[in-house]
Amino acid sequence: MGFLLMKLPIIVAEGPFCIMFYTSVKTATASLEPIDVSACVFRAWDAEGRPVELLVEEEPHRWFSVGRKSTVLRCDENQPKQTEELRSLLINLLTRIGITGKEAAPLEELIRIAMEHGSVD
Repeated sequence: MGFLLMKLPIIVAEGPFCIMFYTSVKTATASLEPIDVSACVFRAWDAEGRPVELLVEEEPHRWFSVGRKSTVLRCDENQPKQTEELRSLLINLLTRIGITGKEAAPLEELIRIAMEHGSVD
């Protein structure tokens, strides 16, 4: 598999109405609870529209602590981009907050505008 560094921000959708933007992988993994990731409530993309896989890994047990679960992000460069799905989510978000006429805007512009009006970590 060809894994690569994700182009930031990471866009995470929890249904059609909750879209979060993470400006670092560290912030995303700290914010996305393993229990929610395990329940598959999120969909995620990098800034180029590549799907980002959200995984839960169990850290090894140590003699002084119980193994913890943590969220891990992975993006495969061989995965086709899903820009249309991401564009649709962003256009719907912008329309809900009163910003219209952006259907022809490039993905980068949609992300920038949505971040100016959305939840950014």
